Amino acid sequence: MFRRMGFLLVPLLLCMLLSAPLLGNEYNEDYFFGVKSDYERLLRNESTQFRSAWLKVIEGFELFYLNRPDSPLAPEAMYNAGDAYFRLYRLSSKDYDLEQSLSTFRTLPRRYADSEKAPDAAFQAGRIYEEEKNDILLAARLYEQLIERYPRSQAAVDALQRLDAMGDIVRSPANVSTRRPSATRSTVPTLEDPAVVKPTQVAATNPVPSPAASEEVELIKVDTFSNAEYTRAVLRFNGFDGDISLKKHWLREDRNLGMPPRLFVDLFNVRKSEKLENLELDNTQLQGIRMAQYDRETVRVVFDINSVSDFKVFVLQNPVRVVVDLISEPEPDPMAVTRNLLVAAKTPPPVAQSIQAPAAPPAAGSRGGEVLLAERSKLPASDEPEPLQLASLEPRAISLAKQLGLGVNTVVIDAGHGGRDPGAVGFNGLLEKDVVLDIALKTAAYLRRNSDLTVHLTRETDKFLPLEARTAIANTKRADLFVSIHTNAFRDPNVHGLETYYLNITSDPRAMEVAARENAISQKSVSDLQNILNDLMLNTKINESAILAQVVHNDMFHGIRRHHPQARNAGIKKAPFYVLIGAQMPSILIETGFITNPREGTLLAQESYRQALAENIAKGIIRYAENH
Repeated sequence: MFRRMGFLLVPLLLCMLLSAPLLGNEYNEDYFFGVKSDYERLLRNESTQFRSAWLKVIEGFELFYLNRPDSPLAPEAMYNAGDAYFRLYRLSSKDYDLEQSLSTFRTLPRRYADSEKAPDAAFQAGRIYEEEKNDILLAARLYEQLIERYPRSQAAVDALQRLDAMGDIVRSPANVSTRRPSATRSTVPTLEDPAVVKPTQVAATNPVPSPAASEEVELIKVDTFSNAEYTRAVLRFNGFDGDISLKKHWLREDRNLGMPPRLFVDLFNVRKSEKLENLELDNTQLQGIRMAQYDRETVRVVFDINSVSDFKVFVLQNPVRVVVDLISEPEPDPMAVTRNLLVAAKTPPPVAQSIQAPAAPPAAGSRGGEVLLAERSKLPASDEPEPLQLASLEPRAISLAKQLGLGVNTVVIDAGHGGRDPGAVGFNGLLEKDVVLDIALKTAAYLRRNSDLTVHLTRETDKFLPLEARTAIANTKRADLFVSIHTNAFRDPNVHGLETYYLNITSDPRAMEVAARENAISQKSVSDLQNILNDLMLNTKINESAILAQVVHNDMFHGIRRHHPQARNAGIKKAPFYVLIGAQMPSILIETGFITNPREGTLLAQESYRQALAENIAKGIIRYAENH
C-alpha cells in the first residue's frame, strides 16, 4: 500500500514543483510592461483619466516593485508610481495624493541608490517641496544633497539651476553656488529618509552664525497626555518667546521596510538639548517619540504611529511651545448598548427636578446705562440678549441617548490661572486665581450633590497648570463638557458685566483683548492665532459649544440678577482662547464678572456671591445635560 501511495505522491510533488515558479511569475516583466502600457495610454487619453483609472495604474506599479524588489525594473516602477500620484494630485488637489508622491520619490534614492532613477526621484522631491509646499529651505537642502551624491547626472545640473534661481538666502554653509558637478562622487551620506532620525555633527570649521545660535532656542522637554483615543504632546523650549518655524509631514506605512506610519515635525533654527532622550510610549496612538539634530539648524521630531485617524500641530506663545494632538477612533464595545439598556430597564425613572431660569427682574436703573454709555462699542448694544429657546426644558423621562450612555456623563471644570500665574489683580488686591478656584470647587460640589454627572477638576489647589494641559486633561478624562471659569478685567474700572465665550474667530476688538489677556499674549498674536484656527477647528464642537454657552450663561446671569439687579448681561461671545483649542467636546470660558470693577470686585470677594455664581453655573450645566 505504501508503495502505491509513493507512486501517487511523486506526480503530485512534481506538479507542485512545476507550478511554484508559475505562481511567483505573476509579477514578471510582461506584467510590468502591461502596466506601463496602461499608464502611457492613460496619459494620452484625457477622457479616461478617472481617479479609479489612476489608482489602478499606481497599484499595478506598487505591486510590481513590492513583489519584485530585486528586479532591474523595480526602480522604474517605483518612480512611475510617484509620478502617477503627482499627476493625480494635479487633477484632484488632494493632499493625500501629493504626500504619497513625495514619500515615494524620497524613498526611491535610499532603496535604489545606484539606479538611474534615483537622481530623478530626488530632484522631483525637491521640486515638490519648492513648488507645492513652498518649503524653499528644505528644497534647497535636497538639491544640494542631490548634487553631492549624483554629480554626473542631468538631475544634478537641473538642481544647480534651481539653486541659482533661489539665490544665496537658501544656501547652507556648504554653499554650492560656486561649485559645478565634479567628476568624483562625494562620499558624504545624503538624502536621509525623513523617518530616520540621525544625529549630525556640526562642522567646527568656518561656523556660520544662525538665528538659533544667537537666540539659543533649545528643545528641552516633551510632555505627553494620553488615553485610549487621544494623545497630546507638548514640545517645550528654554523660555524662548519668539516665533518658531516648523514643517510637518505625514509618511504612510512602509511594509517592505517594516516601518510604521510616521508624523515628523521639523523645527527650524532650534537645537536639541543633549539631556533630552527619546520617549517610549506604546499607547494606542504612538509607539514612541524620537528627537535628533537633523542638521545644524533643524531638530526633527518623529512620532512613530500605532493608530491615528487625525492629527493637529499648532504653536502657542508666551512661552512658545508646539502642541501635537493625535486622535484615534475608539475601539467599539459590542456589549455597551446592551449593558446600558439592561441597566436602564432595571432602574426606576427618577422624579425629575425642574431647574428653571428665574424670571428676569425689572430693568436696571438709568445709572447703570449711563456708566456704560462710553462702552457701547466694546459691549453688546442690547442689555438683555434673548434667552436661548430650547425645544423643551421641561422635566422628562430619561432619553434613549442617556440610556445608551451617549449623553452628557462627564464634566471637567477648569479653574483658570493658579500658582505663579495670579491672573488679573482686581479691586483691593483680589487675585483672580483665588476667586475662580473657589467658584470651581463650589460648582463641582453642587453638581455632585444634585446630578449624576461625573465631575473632574483640572486643579483643586493653588498650583500652576499650563493652558494646553487643561484641555488635555479634559480630553484624557473623556469629558462630555469642558467649562473654564475666569474673572474679567479692564483698564476702565467702570466696566462690569457677565460674559461667556466659546472658541471661534472674532473681529470684536473687546473679545480679542480678553483673549489676549487670558492667553497671556499680545493682540497681534491673537490675530496671528486666528489665521490658523480655521484648520484647527475643523473637528471641534462649535455649534454645541455655542448652545452650551447660551444655556449656562442664561442661568448664571438670571440667577445672579434676581438678587443683584445691577448685574449686567455683557453677552455671549466668541474668541480664540488657548485653553479651548483642541477640546474634543463642547467647551466654554465663563467670565464671572470684572474683578477690576469696585462693585463686582467687592461681590467676588464675598463667599455668598461666589456660591451663587457656582450654583447657577452648575444649574446651567445640568439643564444642558438633561437636554442633550
